[in-house]
Amino acid sequence: FPSHDTLRWAGLDRLVQSIRETGKGRFELMITGRVFDIQNYADPFITLTGRISDHDLDKLIDEADLGVSNLANYLIDFQETTNMKSREYFMRGLPFIQANTMPDIEGSLMKEYYLLLPNNSGLLDMNRIYDFAMRMRNDKRHPAEMRVFAEKNLDWHITTGELAVSLRKEMI
Repeated sequence: FPSHDTLRWAGLDRLVQSIRETGKGRFELMITGRVFDIQNYADPFITLTGRISDHDLDKLIDEADLGVSNLANYLIDFQETTNMKSREYFMRGLPFIQANTMPDIEGSLMKEYYLLLPNNSGLLDMNRIYDFAMRMRNDKRHPAEMRVFAEKNLDWHITTGELAVSLRKEMI
């Protein structure tokens, strides 16, 4: 099982502290999966779902305004990522927040569907996150656009092919 330090890389503690200090009353945080230190997440704005079925996860994502990806990778000196969670948000059409750049998204119009936050230990700007969430809630085109982009650019068949071409070039 991952240690608490490993879980901190995702930045959940950073998000919770930011909501506690500057975002009360405007956010409802749904945490899925296993949480080891439940007492640290006993705030009224937090719901711990535990492990849920794929069907229930689909319903939750359909109702959510934002997903949350990596918010504390500064702890391991990562500045960019191509993580599975962010790709999954694109496939599901769910805008999200994170503190890493995404090299396969940067420079595309799809960058507007995730909010890039500072990759440091500071509190998150909850006003900025709230404004982003409301803008995305009112943008009815984003789910379809995100899914199409993901199918054309982020699917593992495509990225694996790109990796194979790159590796072949390195070998020559």
